Amino acid sequence: EQITEFKEQEAEINGDYNENAWEASRLYDDLIEAGDTAWAQHILQKMEDAAKEFSELETVFEKLKERNETERFLAVIKKAEEKAEGTRDYTQLAEEVLEIDKDWAVKLCQKAEKVAKVYNDLTTVAGALADFDKDWMTKIYKKAETLAEYSFDHRDLAEIVYSIDKDWAASLIAKAEEKAEDFNDFSNLGDTYSNSDLFNDKAKAKAMF
Repeated sequence: EQITEFKEQEAEINGDYNENAWEASRLYDDLIEAGDTAWAQHILQKMEDAAKEFSELETVFEKLKERNETERFLAVIKKAEEKAEGTRDYTQLAEEVLEIDKDWAVKLCQKAEKVAKVYNDLTTVAGALADFDKDWMTKIYKKAETLAEYSFDHRDLAEIVYSIDKDWAASLIAKAEEKAEDFNDFSNLGDTYSNSDLFNDKAKAKAMF
């Protein structure tokens, strides 16, 4: 009965593992749960071969990671790198390979920095560097500051760099206050000022609220 059901699921995919990637992924999970690894791997290979975008290969390499299939996992990561476009694509790949190949992770972060265009892109890159290159991380945060536009950006960066440089964080929160315009800006500033792990300034928090 199980085999019949799985064959029906496979038939519903109708040979299109790109358009029906979600159905294929569900079938893979069901087959793994049922213990039919060989059939599941066949489905996953079909998904890999049909993948046209980064997100589709992301599904594949995440499932390979769950199975601890390192060699095939890295091969799919390489394919995903060729389809990566945005900062988050590259930083995700860097985080995936960091413990296996640090040099590759560095190159992926360099690509991520190169395509970073806005504040959020740069903080994403810096976050990926946190575990292995603190100096580079700090430089990226400095670059991110130059692209910070809104009160939220400056407050967010102040919270991030507080543990790195408290004076720098203080200057950022001051800029955030200068740029504050609406309810959410002041509410967020109040939360940040009152946070005991950050500024712990109840008077400033009260003023913001």
